[in-house]
Amino acid sequence: MKLELEFESIGGKTAWSPSYLFGLKTVKEIRAIAGCELPISRIDNYAGQLFTDIIKIDIGEEIAERSGHFEYWPVVRVFFPPFGLDRFIDETIYLKRSPNTDEIISARIEKIVNTPHILSEWEKAGFPLRWNTIKEEANK
Repeated sequence: MKLELEFESIGGKTAWSPSYLFGLKTVKEIRAIAGCELPISRIDNYAGQLFTDIIKIDIGEEIAERSGHFEYWPVVRVFFPPFGLDRFIDETIYLKRSPNTDEIISARIEKIVNTPHILSEWEKAGFPLRWNTIKEEANK
């Protein structure tokens, strides 16, 4: 059995992170993570945007029990304001390697939804089904 949370915005996008170009500072960070002087021609200097309507997260039985929302249904939907999960978008550096030589053939920034952070904050908020993440952010 699979237990699933669906985070959905009321009247708008769930999460959005704009695209942008970056310069040599980020190139240096990518090279540090890669552990080599990766040629600049192999680094994509464009971090694409992330748009999503619904964020689905598989959860464990322990969280499902603590939330009290899964007694009769394996899927629970949590609603919040438009773009309310923007603060849970992280960036990671993706290194693509050659399957034959393990050489790094390209690098780029990928945007990901930090689902453990969402679950942690949802629990701290008391597992609400209508979660005002914007108001919560303003109070920090």
